[in-house]
Amino acid sequence: MSNAASYRKWKTQADAARTATQQRGTGTRSTSFVVPTTSPKRTQTAAPASSTTTTNSGPLPSATSDGTGTAAKPCADDVDDSVVDQFQREEGRLLQLFLDSFTDPFMLEQCACGRTGHQCTTRCNDCLQYRISCSDCFVSAHQNLPTHWAEVWQDGTGFFLRHDISALAGGFAFQTGHRGRPCPRPSSARTFTIVDVNGIHSTKIRFCGCSGSDDHVAQLMRSKLFPATFVDPKMAFTFSVLRSFYIHHLESAQAAYNFCSGLRHLTDEVFYERVANPYPQLRNAFKFWRVLVTKTKQGQAHGIDHLIPSRRKGNIIVLCPACPELYLNVKIEDLKKIPRELLHILLRAWTTDGNFHANKFIKNTDPDNVSLFKGLGQFPENNVFQLYISEYPKKDGEKSTCSYLNAVNKQDQKKFKGMDITGVVNTQCAHVFILASVDLQLGERYSNTDYAVAHAIRIWIADGKISMSMNDEEFLNACIQLFSYDISCAYGRNADTRFAKHFPDVAEVVKRFQYLIPLVHVQNHKDDCMYRYSSAYTEHAGHFHGETAEHAWPYVNQYGPQCRQMNNGHRQDTYIGVYNHWNFKKMVNMSSQLTTELNRAHILRDQKRHAFLNLTKLYGDNYEPWNALDRTFKVKEGSSEVQSVYRHSKSKVPSQDQIYQAMIRDLHNETPSESPSKASAPVLLNEGMSIWKLQQDIQSKQAQHDDHPEKRLKEDTESLREQLKKKLLSFRRVQRAVSPQITDYVAQRLAECSKSERFRLEDEVLYLPSDFSASDIIKFELTALGELERKILEGSAYDALSQLRRDVQFYDSLAGLKKADCHGQEKHTRERARVNEARRRRDNNMALYTKIREALIALGMPKDDETFLPMTMSSISRKSTDVKRAIGDTYLLNR
Repeated sequence: MSNAASYRKWKTQADAARTATQQRGTGTRSTSFVVPTTSPKRTQTAAPASSTTTTNSGPLPSATSDGTGTAAKPCADDVDDSVVDQFQREEGRLLQLFLDSFTDPFMLEQCACGRTGHQCTTRCNDCLQYRISCSDCFVSAHQNLPTHWAEVWQDGTGFFLRHDISALAGGFAFQTGHRGRPCPRPSSARTFTIVDVNGIHSTKIRFCGCSGSDDHVAQLMRSKLFPATFVDPKMAFTFSVLRSFYIHHLESAQAAYNFCSGLRHLTDEVFYERVANPYPQLRNAFKFWRVLVTKTKQGQAHGIDHLIPSRRKGNIIVLCPACPELYLNVKIEDLKKIPRELLHILLRAWTTDGNFHANKFIKNTDPDNVSLFKGLGQFPENNVFQLYISEYPKKDGEKSTCSYLNAVNKQDQKKFKGMDITGVVNTQCAHVFILASVDLQLGERYSNTDYAVAHAIRIWIADGKISMSMNDEEFLNACIQLFSYDISCAYGRNADTRFAKHFPDVAEVVKRFQYLIPLVHVQNHKDDCMYRYSSAYTEHAGHFHGETAEHAWPYVNQYGPQCRQMNNGHRQDTYIGVYNHWNFKKMVNMSSQLTTELNRAHILRDQKRHAFLNLTKLYGDNYEPWNALDRTFKVKEGSSEVQSVYRHSKSKVPSQDQIYQAMIRDLHNETPSESPSKASAPVLLNEGMSIWKLQQDIQSKQAQHDDHPEKRLKEDTESLREQLKKKLLSFRRVQRAVSPQITDYVAQRLAECSKSERFRLEDEVLYLPSDFSASDIIKFELTALGELERKILEGSAYDALSQLRRDVQFYDSLAGLKKADCHGQEKHTRERARVNEARRRRDNNMALYTKIREALIALGMPKDDETFLPMTMSSISRKSTDVKRAIGDTYLLNR
């Protein structure tokens, strides 16, 4: 019996045994595979057998989980199954089909070439549906595919063994120089390493030796093989493997070391340590490949500078197509046609932010430690930058006294130990295209930020400086130049002077900057900064909020662990590649993003127009004077306080004390014939508000003590009760003088309450007009006193709201600091007590405001009054600067 017939007989027995086992009910998730005891010698340890026939009529039905031997068809009830259910139902059949892929139904048959003794022993898994053949046919079919693995059936061991094509009989060598055709004068074959997506190949190669032929580097490149060196190369990377790593690196931050490790496993899954490691060569080849790809994509290989002469020569940055650019998307003759209300379409907004994750450890000197982009990317030329930055001390004493975050001064110096670069500061456009990046040394100094801004502006300077021709000046004057930075309040003070001294070529642009602080960060600055640097109060700013400066960091930070171990030149080139990939993806998605924003703007315009018209009707009499007000901010003479039409004046929001003093003045001006008790009414009401606050404070402390009994809380509560007792006695004396008509009523009610065992002083009712029903107010003649109480309550409500804002900010600050800085039980316990006290004060003022509002409603204020709205926890929620701005905040009407 021939080898082929013996193999087919053995396969038939194996299939029959397997089917019989499954028919005995092995279940839908289990597939048994029983090897017959009498297998042919040639295949003693053969690969799992295929359940197909040996004829060319097609494969036999594979064994299925139902044991019938026919493929299961989905029934109507299976249509809505999840893919997991479908897999579980098909698992047995899929497993068998997977096992079938390890063999071939035509193995050991006569090869299709018909040559005597040529059996089908060699297959290719890199080709789809390649029919197993003899080795000679395999070589013929793969003349231009030298990196496809040849899997050859081993006669003695009974399995397929992987070979490079050059290891097959005949000594095949890949020929270069003639695009796949034979060379009349080939060089002698040499061993050559080729790295492809399917592994690392040690093969043979012949270079063209014809007269006038290209050198070896050119021949390899024309064969789409990138040489590892450029003098007598012995290793090359296929364009496919470099392109694959390029994309995986940019999309998943895959490191070159891990990629090479994967290639070694693909070459030999068991003895991968024996496979040559191309990691050192790949690092260099990829650096060079990245430069070539970048310059090709950015048009430098096509002479794009001749088509766009207004840009910096050699620019390789992916730039924003939506930002206004003279001679490209803006014509000088169109500038005069743009009305004032549409000047925002010429908005050029710059955002700047630092990132301390993009740092670098100190490395030994490397002669190849240079950036191959030579200052034409986001990073400036390093030698020029180092010469500039060396003029500044490492600690120049710059401080930001305003920013709550204090981003400049609060960087922990210990975390930068062993580093010569502590991060980067980036400059971007409003559409989050990264334009410039500069290394930092121990903090976010103005000198570093200045260089980043200047490097970004220089993208649009072709001849070394802005010529300031009539066209350039007209364009600059027409453009709205917004600059957003989280410490703009300090950074912008002397910016014009610094740029005029160190960067005179871009000083004209910087002079036109309107400095802003991102909308989330500005919440933690002084109130003056809100009205001076917030885009919400800046004309022509539109929906620009400045927080986009941080959008790129989650993507960029993926590369921090590998980049901090690199030399600086390679590190900068890596980040340039990452930045450009980010910019490219932003550009690709820009049309859909802008379309979505435009559609939202249409909806938002209608909504806000409706709200605006309603407000105009409501305050129609004030329209003319309000519209005439100056919307720009001014600094008050003799102080640094910012005055703005948008800022509420304290005089317009009277406090309880101001209303009380006004009442006293009015009463002093009245005639002596008025009732003397009326003079005591403001005193009564003012004292009543004081008692309310004290009662509320006692209630909150008692509640805190009930939850967490402490001696200190108990002593504080008892002390406050003694104060309350004295105040109540004084209050009742004044009340008897002001409202003698309710004396008996109050005494009777107090006597009834005091009989209760649960009665406490902090629960005692004061019996002010707001404590009576509308009918009782008339009955006891408390209408006039009720009107006075309403005024006092309004002032108290404003006071409570003002205090509540401070309490909320104080609580959020403490809670954030506790979460970030507390380490250890002792410090954690101490800070928790402070946070609990801040929470109590916040909740206490919130409850006081609610009580005041209820009193105002009792005195006739509508429940839906828009001045004093109901207070809930959602009403006091505020976004911390540490929390990223939520998507869609811009489009909410209440923002």
